[in-house]
Amino acid sequence: MKQTISKRKVPESLKKFHEGTQESIIRWYKITKTNNIDLKEDDDFYLNPMLLIIKWNDIGMRQRNIQKDNVINVIQGFNGCQQYPNNITTKFGINIDVLSESIFCINDTHTIGKQQIAENIVALLRQTYFQRHLTSLGKVYEIQATEKGNSPLNKTI
Repeated sequence: MKQTISKRKVPESLKKFHEGTQESIIRWYKITKTNNIDLKEDDDFYLNPMLLIIKWNDIGMRQRNIQKDNVINVIQGFNGCQQYPNNITTKFGINIDVLSESIFCINDTHTIGKQQIAENIVALLRQTYFQRHLTSLGKVYEIQATEKGNSPLNKTI
């Protein structure tokens, strides 16, 4: 049986996402928080990743004849960016990892930081897909694991 996260535990800033996305963000946050306890190595590039969340406008994509997979391939073309694996249980009780179409994990690399990677992704998406007076393809959000009381959510476009 699938466990869901209580609405009381979901921060206000995450309530704009579907329940499955909320659960993935909270699971990612807990893993990140656990992995980042007592950080002693400042040069570990894979600590404290951020998420790039896309709320797709499926109607806008169909109207403009743009395939979601093509946009995902553009996003994944950046070093340090990968699709987030969602763990799902099949109707037969088997757990499998399925790559999310909406959640991307961004890590620092040796040559560029995660914040710059996210900005570069958003800039390329704007350059490639933005057309004034046409329907948007969706919204992009950046999420970082933060201390209690700080907003982890930044809307970028």
